[in-house]
Amino acid sequence: MIVEFEDAALLEIQGAIAYSEGQFGLGEALSRVIQNVVRMIANDPFRFREYKPGIRIVQLPRFPFYLVFSASENGQTVRFFALGHTSRRPGYWKSRI
Repeated sequence: MIVEFEDAALLEIQGAIAYSEGQFGLGEALSRVIQNVVRMIANDPFRFREYKPGIRIVQLPRFPFYLVFSASENGQTVRFFALGHTSRRPGYWKSRI
């Protein structure tokens, strides 16, 4: 399985982890949750709901974030486009797809 991240998605992940650590002391916990969800997606990307054809969204447990990704037709490559916040700037990432 190949897992790819858009540069903007990586920046959002790093920013969310840094903010969560600085404000709440939960940066490490958020990092673990993201890693676990990415691993679950990589194992079976088609089990998650489709937002629109080819684009899927997964809500993170315990945190107000979601990951936006697509998977190749054979499921061998997963590409992450964004880490969005559930209450801020809805749909800002749509131009990346």
